[in-house]
Amino acid sequence: TFILGDSFDADVWLALMTDTGGDHPSVLLSLLTLEIVAGCTSLVMGVLVAVHFITRRTSLPRLFIYHVIGLAVWSIIDLAIYLTAAGSAFDGDDIIDNVAQIFRVLVYGAIWVPYMFFSRRVKATFVRRRDGRNHTRQAEDIAPSAVPPAAPLSPGLFLDDIQQQLPELEAKLEATEHGANIRFEAQKTLSRTVTVAAMNSGPVKMTIGSISAYWPDVGSGRVVILGLLSGHYRMVEEVRDGRVVKAQIQKPNGMQWKTVEVWQGRAAGMPWQRKTQVVSLRRSV
Repeated sequence: TFILGDSFDADVWLALMTDTGGDHPSVLLSLLTLEIVAGCTSLVMGVLVAVHFITRRTSLPRLFIYHVIGLAVWSIIDLAIYLTAAGSAFDGDDIIDNVAQIFRVLVYGAIWVPYMFFSRRVKATFVRRRDGRNHTRQAEDIAPSAVPPAAPLSPGLFLDDIQQQLPELEAKLEATEHGANIRFEAQKTLSRTVTVAAMNSGPVKMTIGSISAYWPDVGSGRVVILGLLSGHYRMVEEVRDGRVVKAQIQKPNGMQWKTVEVWQGRAAGMPWQRKTQVVSLRRSV
């Protein structure tokens, strides 16, 4: 309606630029100019929302909410300016159309804004950050017995911690310039190779095949890593065309499972070719 309406009609602009624009040509001209600016802004926001949606950016929910709120606010302002400019000569049908548009935007926002803000599916889908990495959500509601120590864990102390709790696991500690890599090869009690790259008092990255997760330090990722190695946690993978394109790390939550970390890779194959598989790293002997 913005592009096909009167905003780009040459006759309308000619009338507003001359005395034929009515009693308030300058007001109507300002209104039409403001409407073009608002329409162009809305169009740009719509394109940004579409791009962020396709690329699954973490900022998509926030950008979408701003877009919907902007549409609602502009619809109300547009109606108020129209009533002020038209005075007693307003068209009742136009007012009804404007009120209906405001009502549609408000209903649309009331449905989608809470969904974008609270939905777990949205949080699990839009995980790609500006730097190209995937955003992972830290575990919540950790049991008191599983809370990491207050003192920072070095890679060596973390490996000692793992071997103390899981003595049957074999691991290799490879020193690096700023930390160490802890590598657990697939073995009798471990179904897949797990690598933990940790920096001294710095970020830690866990890699399982093509799946990776990041934490600000070893202590932050300790609970999830131990949970996976012990088999207490599980992974739910989405596979397309033989490739894992999405994975969720889940922990027990009563009779159900709760997602604590999400990894999103590049899409492959067709959506209808996907299959879901549940993976436990712990192999029973």
